[in-house]
Amino acid sequence: MTDRPVLADPAAPQPWEVTRSTVMYQDRFLKIRTDQCLTPAGVVVPTYHVIEALDWVNVLALTPEFEVVLAEEYRHAVGLVLSGLPSGNSEIGEAHAEAARRELLEETGYSYATLIPVSSSFVSTGTITNRVHSFLGLDAQYIGPQNLDPNEQVRVRVVPFLDWFRAARADALHTQSTQQVTHLQAMWGAVSVILSGQQPSLEPLRGPLLELLSSP
Repeated sequence: MTDRPVLADPAAPQPWEVTRSTVMYQDRFLKIRTDQCLTPAGVVVPTYHVIEALDWVNVLALTPEFEVVLAEEYRHAVGLVLSGLPSGNSEIGEAHAEAARRELLEETGYSYATLIPVSSSFVSTGTITNRVHSFLGLDAQYIGPQNLDPNEQVRVRVVPFLDWFRAARADALHTQSTQQVTHLQAMWGAVSVILSGQQPSLEPLRGPLLELLSSP
């Protein structure tokens, strides 16, 4: 067996020193600051913009019939009406699991019997400080009307999970995909839970899902 070559690495990366930081904008949802930094090599970074934002949550809610609850709404930043998972901010001091339950109920009128965390990750480490926390909600049922903000208009769609998975996986491969990466992360987290066999109630999905994954 041939040893792999050792690449030269004279110094491991180290954090920058922030020499000046100015808050450019702040409200209850986010803070935008501009930092001046000094690298370990002595290079001055005169302007680096950082967004400090509340953590996000999204929830993939499955009904007893293995349908996924989706929220279709206008997303102004991209100027599109998109269908995706119920999602939103975790308020300051609010547990992420409670935020997931609240957002699902407010946007769709659904709630669930069991909640399983499936992933937690940074959103974009180059520009924004927050994390997104994804959950799988089982035995989701409609329990009451939506409780939307005045500026929100959300149409609830309930579709078979396997159909949604097939379409989302195919769409994600397109250069003009409308899938949100954090929702895809939740989807694959749910797939891992289904395939693990640790949730007996999800066993009917396991075989069909394996067939889908083995197909081109």
